[in-house]
Amino acid sequence: WSSGNGSYDKSYQNEDWNRAQLDAAVADDPNKPIFVTTHINPINTIYGSSEEDGWGNADVYRILKDYPQVVSFSGHSHYSLLDERSIWQGEFTAVGTETIDYIELEAGKFNGSIPKDAYGDSLAKYTPMGMIVTVNEDGVNIDRISTKTGVKAKDSWQITYPYSKDSAMYTTEKRAAQNKAPYFEGDIDAMIINTVDNDGNVINVLSFKSAKDDDFVHSYRLEFKDDAGNAVAFDKTDYSGKKVMDEDEDGKKLDTVSQISELLYFSDFTKGLANMSARTELRLPENLPDTVTQIDIYGIDSWGGQTEKATFRISK
Repeated sequence: WSSGNGSYDKSYQNEDWNRAQLDAAVADDPNKPIFVTTHINPINTIYGSSEEDGWGNADVYRILKDYPQVVSFSGHSHYSLLDERSIWQGEFTAVGTETIDYIELEAGKFNGSIPKDAYGDSLAKYTPMGMIVTVNEDGVNIDRISTKTGVKAKDSWQITYPYSKDSAMYTTEKRAAQNKAPYFEGDIDAMIINTVDNDGNVINVLSFKSAKDDDFVHSYRLEFKDDAGNAVAFDKTDYSGKKVMDEDEDGKKLDTVSQISELLYFSDFTKGLANMSARTELRLPENLPDTVTQIDIYGIDSWGGQTEKATFRISK
C-alpha cells in the first residue's frame, strides 16, 4: 500500500482503493490472513509506532482496524525486532520489520536513539534482522533471523486463524500482565572507572553487574543524590558533554538549559541476547556535581517492569 502523493508518512489517504482490495480479499476467504505492507507503521501498535515516537500513521490504522484478518508489515522506524513489542495484536496483527542497516530506538536516553556504549562504539549495528514468514493451513509462523549470521533469534511468533483478539497471544494487555519484573542478583559490585573513550576524552564510567530478566533488561535509570538522599540537579548535556539548550514549541533554541537529576540509558540488548554483557557500563555525564555521593540504579524491561533499587555510594 503506497502513499498517495509520495510522502512516506502523511499521505496514506487513498482509502477507497485500499478498502476495495481488502474487501475483495475478505470475499475470497474471510478466515485467511491478508498481508498488507506499508512503509510506515500503523499508529499506536508496534514498538516505535506511538504518537510520542512520531513514526506511526493514523490513516493506516483507521482502515486496517476494520479488517481483523490483516497481518501488517511496516518499517521506517528501525526499531529492534528483538523487542517483543515488535509484534502487536488488537483489531488486527502488526509486525515491525526493523532494518538491515542501523537500529534506531526511542528518544530520551542519554546514550542516544542510535545507541552507543560508554566508550563511543555504536550498539546499533550488531544485529541486522530480517524475517522468514511461513504460511500454512494452520496460520502464520514468523522467525526472526540475523541477516549477518543466519541464526534465528528467540522464539517464533505464531499467528493462528481464524483471528480473534480474545484468543490472540500478542496483545499488549496480555503480555504486560504476564510480565515478570527484572531483578538484581545479590551484590551488584558497582564501581566508577576512570578511563578514556574512543575519541580520547577522559570519562567516568559506572560499572555494575547487569540486572536479570525473563527476557532482557531494556534500559537503566540512574538517580543522582546527595548524602541525605536528596536529588541533585545539574545542567542537561548530550553524550559528548555539550549543554542541551531548551527549545520552544517551534523548535527554536532558547537561552536556558533544563536541570536534571536522573538519566536513562539503553542496555546493550541490541547486540543480541547471547551477547549482552554480564556487567553494564554506563558513561556518566562530565558535569556531574561533586555533591553527588550516591547513585540509585534501576533496571527496566520492555513492559515497564523494573528492579528494586540498588544504591552505589561514591567514596570521596
